[in-house]
Amino acid sequence: MEPSPRSAADDLLLIGAGALGRRVGRLWLARHPQARVLAETRSERFHPTLREDGMIPQLRSDPAPPAMPTVLFSVPPASQDDYAAEAARAASLWRGDGRLVITACTAVYAEADGGRCVEGSPLADSPRAWRLREAEEPLLAAGAVVVRLAGLYDCDRGPHRVYLRTATSARRPDGLISLIHYDDAARLCVQASCLGDAGAIYLGCDDQPITRQELVQAVVRSPRYRTAKVPPQACRFTGAEGPIGRRCDSSWTRRALDWEPTHRRFLDWIDEIQER
Repeated sequence: MEPSPRSAADDLLLIGAGALGRRVGRLWLARHPQARVLAETRSERFHPTLREDGMIPQLRSDPAPPAMPTVLFSVPPASQDDYAAEAARAASLWRGDGRLVITACTAVYAEADGGRCVEGSPLADSPRAWRLREAEEPLLAAGAVVVRLAGLYDCDRGPHRVYLRTATSARRPDGLISLIHYDDAARLCVQASCLGDAGAIYLGCDDQPITRQELVQAVVRSPRYRTAKVPPQACRFTGAEGPIGRRCDSSWTRRALDWEPTHRRFLDWIDEIQER
């Protein structure tokens, strides 16, 4: 049997092929084996890996790629001086017949007193939130799909790694952290790229927020981290006032995109990696 002809309608442009973008690219090619996946990065560091995974890497400094049917903009806001302009550039590279997806952050939400936070919850009025909103809002108006993600983590990245390197923090030990594993976030981005509605906002989290103290204690107990070259010390939190945080709830997103996280709780994940 002859292979079916390649359809350019399945092609994907990744703007930001870091820890999240690379995972999305691999999942996309598993779903669309004949697709072209262009992966744009700021450096050539991961280009060999991207090629091995079947993607076509290119630098941000290269000539702009052609407009693509589906575009994922997954660039950390802190890495860009003009984040809104970079998001607008992503929109200009979207052909319009697929979906334009922008990964965003739950820091845009106003809730900070321990209450429930959902996709349409009120937004914050802080400088950080406005930086995110200035990138999101024009793209939403143009029909983009926004995926707001809680704290991303895996073995090597995430808030637990930050606190392992921190002896003392002025934050509250009972402050809440909502989380999502990189693998689950990548699957959510693929679902949003295939099923998301134009102008919709989705929320990615495991729905099981934990306190900073719980997170640090769990990681310090883990043999995986105790056997590191520098044994981790429990970060001491000294804060007694200030915001508690938010309890992110992705129930609506789960139903809308037929998505469920594989890693349902950070504490369960810690137990799982101890057994490997």
